[in-house]
Amino acid sequence: KPPAEGKAVVYFTRITKYGFAMSLDYFNNDKFIGAFKGQNYMRFECEPGEQIFWLYYPKKIDLIKANLKPGDSYVVIVDVRPDKSQLTPISIEKEMEFNRAKDLINKSKPVIFKESDIEKMNVKLSKRISETMNIYETQLKNESAILEIKPEMAIPEESKK
Repeated sequence: KPPAEGKAVVYFTRITKYGFAMSLDYFNNDKFIGAFKGQNYMRFECEPGEQIFWLYYPKKIDLIKANLKPGDSYVVIVDVRPDKSQLTPISIEKEMEFNRAKDLINKSKPVIFKESDIEKMNVKLSKRISETMNIYETQLKNESAILEIKPEMAIPEESKK
């Protein structure tokens, strides 16, 4: 499904069953946007431009930067291991991972959070959000090792089918 006029879409996909019982919290900048566990995915529609996406794994965060173009869709693989979690943006050049994510997206419905639940979680997690944003601003913002969703990683329309 294409994004609404003037918006961008990011698909967060867990394509492996590893860590299936672990629910992860997902964030966009300083806002909780959803959570899910298992082999599943979440479709997040947002403003284009520069963004930070991150997830919280017990006592660890992983984040990626993004520069999103309006009207485009992007895919992020969520990898969960016993000692870490990782967000990895992919393009169609990563054929195996892209096809697994595309199959998941095309065969099942996304995890959807009600706006009221998102608001409650933003209140509940406000301290964690504030602490993480502070760590990002003071320690990670200029870190070159942070992965990034680049505009050219958008999924071409013909590859979405």
